[in-house]
Amino acid sequence: MTVFDPKSGKTKTFKLDYTSDGAYIMGIAAAPDGTLCGGTAFPMRFFSYNPATDHWINRAAYGQWNTVARQGDRFFVGGYTHGFMLEWDPAKPWVPTVGGGHHPETIGWGYTDANYYHFKGKIDEVRIYSRALSVEEIAASPEKGLAACWHFSEGKGAMARDSSGNDNHGKIQAATWGEGKSGTGLEFDGKTACVTIPDADSLQIEKAITVSAWIYPTPPHQHGYGGILNNIAGRSNNRLLVMDDGALLAQIVIGGKKQDVHGPEVKNHAWNHVAYVYDGSHEYWVVNGVVGKKYAAKGDLTVHSNPKYLADAHPHINRPHDLLAMPDGKMVILAGTPGYGYTGGGLLFWDRTNETFLIRTHRELLPEQATQSLAPLPDGNVMGGSTTRPGTGGELKAKEAELYILDLTTKKIVWHAPVFPGVQGYTDLCPGPRGLIYGVADQKRFFVFDPRTRRVIYERNTKKSLGLTNSQQGPRVFVATPDGDIYMLFQKGIAQVDPESFAIRLLAASPVTIGPGGDYYDGCIYFGHGSHLYSWRIP
Repeated sequence: MTVFDPKSGKTKTFKLDYTSDGAYIMGIAAAPDGTLCGGTAFPMRFFSYNPATDHWINRAAYGQWNTVARQGDRFFVGGYTHGFMLEWDPAKPWVPTVGGGHHPETIGWGYTDANYYHFKGKIDEVRIYSRALSVEEIAASPEKGLAACWHFSEGKGAMARDSSGNDNHGKIQAATWGEGKSGTGLEFDGKTACVTIPDADSLQIEKAITVSAWIYPTPPHQHGYGGILNNIAGRSNNRLLVMDDGALLAQIVIGGKKQDVHGPEVKNHAWNHVAYVYDGSHEYWVVNGVVGKKYAAKGDLTVHSNPKYLADAHPHINRPHDLLAMPDGKMVILAGTPGYGYTGGGLLFWDRTNETFLIRTHRELLPEQATQSLAPLPDGNVMGGSTTRPGTGGELKAKEAELYILDLTTKKIVWHAPVFPGVQGYTDLCPGPRGLIYGVADQKRFFVFDPRTRRVIYERNTKKSLGLTNSQQGPRVFVATPDGDIYMLFQKGIAQVDPESFAIRLLAASPVTIGPGGDYYDGCIYFGHGSHLYSWRIP
C-alpha cells in the first residue's frame, strides 16, 4: 500500500503480509457436460470441475451466481445484483455475457423503473430499421430493412399494430388516441402511458440501426426526461430520450460500451421528425433533416453471449435464493429478496418455449414477503416457501413466513398459510416420494407436507440431534439421486431421509462446516466450504 502526503509531496510504501482463503463458493450444480459448476463471490468467478479428468476451469463471471440449476442440455443461473437469469450451453464456446437482454421495447417510456422517464406529448409513425438510412431515406421513410413500423392509424383500441410484417404488435397502456402528424396518433400523459412491444428476433438488431419517429413534446416529462423508445434491441435501458428543454439524448450499448449521444434540439409544442442512426462506425441524430454531431462507435448492438443474458427482476429480486427448473423443461423460475431498501420480493418466470419472461411482484403473491424456496408439484404446479426478510436496509413488516401453492398457468397463488407459527423462512423444499414435499424451516425444522390435503404429516426439530442445515443465499439443502434417494446437508455432515418413516440418519460427519449445496453426480454428493469444493462418495 502506498500513501501520498499532499503537503510534503512524499510517499510511503507499506508491505502487507496476509493470506486469503480465496473467493467464496455461492452454489454448485451438476452441468450437462459432466462437470460440477457454480460461481464465487468477491471476486465473481465461474468455476467448472471435471471429476473424470480432475480438470478445473476458472473464468470471470457476469455477477454473483447465487443459484444454479440444470435443465436438459442447458445450465441456468440466478444472480446478484438485480436478480438476473442466465442460460449457458456447455456444448458451445464460452462468450462473455453482455447483460440486459430480452426486455420488451417501450414507446413513450424511457426506463425500466415505472416511476421514471415517461414522455408527455404526442408520438406518431415510429419506425425501426435493421440498417443505417441516409438523410434522404429518413425523409422518404422506405420499406426496405424495416424491422417494425407503428403508424398508430387504428384510432381506437388497445393495440398498436406493426405494419412491417414481423408482427411486433404493441400493447397500449394508458395512452389515448388523438390527432397525429398524419391521421391519428397517441398521446402520452408523462406518468404511466406507454406502448409495450414484446422482444422478438426481428428486433434483435446487430450491425446497424435507424429509429425514427414524429414527436410533439409538451413537457414537463417525468423527472425531466421523456422516453421516445427504450430497450432497443431488447437491452435494458437502451434508450432515446428528449429532455424538458428539447435536448435529445441517445444511450445505446454498442460493442459492450455506452456513451451519451446528443442531437440538435427539438421544438416543444410542435411536431419534430427525429431519427437516431448507428452505421457501424458512428452514431448520431438527424432532426428535421439536420444531421447532428457524429460520435465514433464500433461493434454490434446485439452480442450472442454464452452464457446468454435472459432477463432480470430488479427491484423485485436482488438476491436470488432459489432457481427452479421445471421437470417438463418449459419453465425456469427465479425467487429471491428485493433490492436495497425494499420490502417484499417477486418471482421471475422464464418461458423457454416462447423466450419471454413475466414478473410477479410481492403484491401479487404474498405482500411484504419474498420467496425463499420452490419445488415442483406432481400436477405441474409449484409449491413455495416464503421469508419475512426484506432487501438489505429494508423494513421487516411480515410477522411470519408462509407456505403456498402457485398455479403455473395463471402464475397466481391458489392457497397459502402460515403453517408453522413464528417461522421466519422456509430454507428449502424438495419433491419427496408419493407426491409429498420435504421441507426445512429456519434451518432446523424438518417437515413433510402433503399438497393434496394441504397438511403437514410429519415434523421434527433437528437442531439438537443434527444441528442446523447448511447455509448460503441459495443453500440447496436437499440432494436427490436418480434412484429417488434424498439426502440432506447439515453444517456438521450428510444425512439421509427414510422414505417410509421420514427418520433422518447422519451418514457422514464432515471435516469442515458444510456451506453451499449441493448436487449429486456419478455416485458422489458435492458441496462447498469457503473457496473449496468437496465431495463424498455414497457407500
